[in-house]
Amino acid sequence: MKTGRGRTMLGLLVIAVMLAFPLNATAVAAAHRAPRAGISLDDAHYYLDAGNALPGSFRRLSPQEVLQNVGEIPADSAVEQYMSDEAESAVLLTMRTAAGTHSRALMYALLEDPEALYSLEDLKARFTNSAVSADQVSVSAGDWTDVAVGDRAKSALFTISIAGDAVIHFEMLFMLVQRGDDTASIEVMQVFARVPTVDVTEIARMIAKNIHAGPPTPEQVIAQAGLVTLADLPAGWQEAGATTGAHQATGTPETSTTSEAGGEGTKQVATAARTIPACRGVSAVLDAGSENRGKAASKTTRRATESQEGPQLRREGAAVRSRVRVYPTASGARAFFDLLRNRSITSCLTKLYRKITTDAIRLAGAKLPPAQQRLLAQIKVTVARAANPGLGDDSVLHTITVDLRPLRDVQLVAAQQYVRVGRAVGVYTFTGNDAVGTRESALTLVTARLAAALTRG
Repeated sequence: MKTGRGRTMLGLLVIAVMLAFPLNATAVAAAHRAPRAGISLDDAHYYLDAGNALPGSFRRLSPQEVLQNVGEIPADSAVEQYMSDEAESAVLLTMRTAAGTHSRALMYALLEDPEALYSLEDLKARFTNSAVSADQVSVSAGDWTDVAVGDRAKSALFTISIAGDAVIHFEMLFMLVQRGDDTASIEVMQVFARVPTVDVTEIARMIAKNIHAGPPTPEQVIAQAGLVTLADLPAGWQEAGATTGAHQATGTPETSTTSEAGGEGTKQVATAARTIPACRGVSAVLDAGSENRGKAASKTTRRATESQEGPQLRREGAAVRSRVRVYPTASGARAFFDLLRNRSITSCLTKLYRKITTDAIRLAGAKLPPAQQRLLAQIKVTVARAANPGLGDDSVLHTITVDLRPLRDVQLVAAQQYVRVGRAVGVYTFTGNDAVGTRESALTLVTARLAAALTRG
């Protein structure tokens, strides 16, 4: 993205927040914030999660980045931002809530006259400063049209030209969503330099569905806070596919393979464990997902009440996966770590990581010439274990190193880290040297977010 254009887009994002629903017109809404049982801004991070409706190049900005972009956020508002340098586009989501029929009537009345909410003259004035005169700014808007999403919605397209050079477009969708006595106003704004890259209606539909479904449970909020997101990683990472979903949890957190070629799921891991003598007696713990798990797993490993798995995040040959399980009490999570430190479990996991990685290498080289297959057989796989490497309340880190020097002078490294924060246990898999290099910084952000969610929950 060109520097000048990027600055203009950033400025527009700031202006977008100031152009949002006028505070003086919704004083009642500000004075009567919806309670936790209704539509609450406390749940806005969950309601405004639009990742599944956006291309992979979009990155959800961290709360710190949002504050840098928009300044102080009004107490009656929640804001989320997504940005794509590749698409020269950004998405801004704003949410407000109101309780009672009077406030709802005000919102519907304002929606009937959107031109008053988003005045072209006001927008033009905001782009005029000492460096840009009013005659250098041109603002145009298309007609506001009804959109069949939420309980009522309208959208329009704006175009801004500055000094005949920088041209920025933004598509605004304004939506109202009701649940019980509460009403949420949602603004979905797409900012783009050339062509639109997202469907604002689909984003709005996803948000409306979340709001109609009701607030997440405290456990769901906690589990989601512990997942690794694109905002936790450096630029250049993309989401390969979201698999986040809540379900009743049993067994241990997923022991997924850390080899790039493997792709083993929990069932395959459990199958591999049965072939390792050191894993006899503990394979039932790894056998999450089998129909006999309830009989085989211990009471300790069956006590998790919420489980969520995050999307796979990728950059070139590197990948990051995350999974979080939340227990009713911290003692249940501590009991899992006691199990994880059991000598037989430690021995089993060390051998299991080595076997899965070695099998994956063998499978990847199955079609190589015999001479290269013989070199492949000389590759060394080592597994190192570090207890409590300084994250969360408790942590265990396994690092897998694949020495490829029989083929080339390079080593591949992967890591899987179990982290406990209060009553939540996360398992984080970093595959590839680039991914492992981000592990500490990413998990520092994740564990801080998880601790904050546990405090609120």
